[in-house]
Amino acid sequence: MKVRTTLVPALLVVAASVGWAGDIPDGKLGFPLGKYLTIEGKAAEGGFKINPTCTLVVDTVNGKKLEKPIGVILDPLKGSLPQTGRITVRGYESGRMIGLPSEVSKAERIMPPQAGWQFYRTFVITSWVQPKGPVALTLAQRRKQLAEERRRLLEEYRKQKKAGEGR
Repeated sequence: MKVRTTLVPALLVVAASVGWAGDIPDGKLGFPLGKYLTIEGKAAEGGFKINPTCTLVVDTVNGKKLEKPIGVILDPLKGSLPQTGRITVRGYESGRMIGLPSEVSKAERIMPPQAGWQFYRTFVITSWVQPKGPVALTLAQRRKQLAEERRRLLEEYRKQKKAGEGR
């Protein structure tokens, strides 16, 4: 696997060219990232360790019951998951690195974010099966959301960099 690393303000972008399916890591549900799946479950309850507004506790994948339910973050969502009834969506698991590597934090004098440097998996919704309703964002809406997040992160980076120059 060839890996090219480029430092972009406030973000570390890692671009990898994948040669065959063996290079693709598994998702939380036990399938390779990018595998088209139908998942079913219920919205996580308030005491769940991750955000219950976007976490689906999956108990069935492609019609087969899991031995133990698994919580997955659904992306993109408009609003919160319905807190009652079963939810069925189609899509695939994906992932990205979040946080900031400690070496970059030290070298650039950037305060690390709350989330440590880690691989973050999500389930990307391509179609909403049940219940019917406008819960999933369109790809255009998600792109706009991500662009706004990038602008915010860049502005935060510039402020931290400026504050560091004043020392």
